Amino acid sequence: MELKKRIFLASFYALIFIYFIVFFTKLHPIILSDTDDWLYAFKVREAIPLWKVWNPSRIFAETLMPVVSEICAYTIYPVTSDFFKSLTFGYAFVISGTITALINVIYKYLFKKYNVKQYILIMVVLFFILCHFWIFRIADSGNNYMFKTVDACTHFYYVIPNIINCIMVIFMINNNYIQNYEESGGREDKTFKRNAFFIILVYFCIFSNIWSSIIIASFIASKLLLDLVYTIKRHEFNIVRYTRKQLLNLIILAVWFISQIFEMNGGRAALISSQSFTGEIFNVLNTELNVVKGMNNKFVICMLVLLVCGLYFIIKNNERDKIIEIGQFFLAFIIMELYLVLSCAKAGSWYISRPDVFYGLFFFVMVIAILCFITIINHLPAFKVFFPLVLVIIFFDCNTSGKTFLESNVVQLPPNIIYAINNDILKQMADAQTNGLEKTDIYVPMFNSDDNWPYATYAGYYISGNLYKLGVLDYNVEIS
Repeated sequence: MELKKRIFLASFYALIFIYFIVFFTKLHPIILSDTDDWLYAFKVREAIPLWKVWNPSRIFAETLMPVVSEICAYTIYPVTSDFFKSLTFGYAFVISGTITALINVIYKYLFKKYNVKQYILIMVVLFFILCHFWIFRIADSGNNYMFKTVDACTHFYYVIPNIINCIMVIFMINNNYIQNYEESGGREDKTFKRNAFFIILVYFCIFSNIWSSIIIASFIASKLLLDLVYTIKRHEFNIVRYTRKQLLNLIILAVWFISQIFEMNGGRAALISSQSFTGEIFNVLNTELNVVKGMNNKFVICMLVLLVCGLYFIIKNNERDKIIEIGQFFLAFIIMELYLVLSCAKAGSWYISRPDVFYGLFFFVMVIAILCFITIINHLPAFKVFFPLVLVIIFFDCNTSGKTFLESNVVQLPPNIIYAINNDILKQMADAQTNGLEKTDIYVPMFNSDDNWPYATYAGYYISGNLYKLGVLDYNVEIS
């Protein structure tokens, strides 16, 4: 790649990163906004699955978020003197970097696999980003989007795990996951770094969240099933040879099943009891149908046109590589859909309405759509001149004169109100400390719930303990 192209690409990635930094710090900031945030933002756990605890296998979120919070408290907070905005910036930095990494791997995958020109790839990834916001933009304000979640901690429990699992899927499209010494050109340090990074990433993908890890699990299952069908069809199936060939995939899938066993025996799962599992399945399907009905009609039409036209050219010209990859993604979509229906029927049908739960389904459809788009460009090259205009139209269809998208907090309070509540809590704690109090009452807004959620009556223990732990308070003030 020429130097100018490298500089342009680096600048493009930087602009994406900066945009999401602004989005998650100014437009829709990630703020501590409920009791779960105060607990999980600072609570560190062991980096191994734990039997029968509340979250047995959610290792990724419960190690990453506390580390990020501590880095923010000890590096950004002393400079800004604003504890909560320091956390917001740190969280935005991490999620923006993760999204940019996903864009990078999609770009490299399409460039290396299909040798797509840079300006086409730029348009493709911009289309991919815009669709995250376009899909549910149906009103002037209060719209859902694919990075929308419940609160600050669920960005680490759902959104970021979704993205790293998608990154892993793109990485695993190529069969050589683990590189041997010869493949690295004799560079042992390169082999070690690549393989160690792969193992760590897979570990955190699996032990992240059941609705995130199913992304990688469903893709691996699709690869295993398609390879099995292919070898049987050619009368070449041999269990030993098949196992050796797919050994790493089988190991990863086995570890994923182990994570599911841990999760099914955890404290959270023990509290879940569906009165009618069969009835809940129908509720899940009905809820999912309502989600589809709530999509932007223009987005749905665009996807259908891309898929129908792209698949027509792919099948007509027998483009084998694309047929195989689209088959893998489609089968992964089916497997994940079955898993979501069954798991949401157990956990609660409303879960399937959350973008951070069904993100993997969106991702599989988007990758298929991207492959179809590239195919259309190859066969109808005159079409590409209209694509910048299409992107402009989509962009302005995403943006409205109102507060376009929902906030990521439970009660949908404006960010300035959340900041004001948090700073008032901090001021009350600091005043108690100034007055030498060992125990005090903290006043928060009243909410219409039994325990005053999202600022629950028992939140004081977490608030005081964590502010003391991070050096914001000089000692631990007991909140009655």
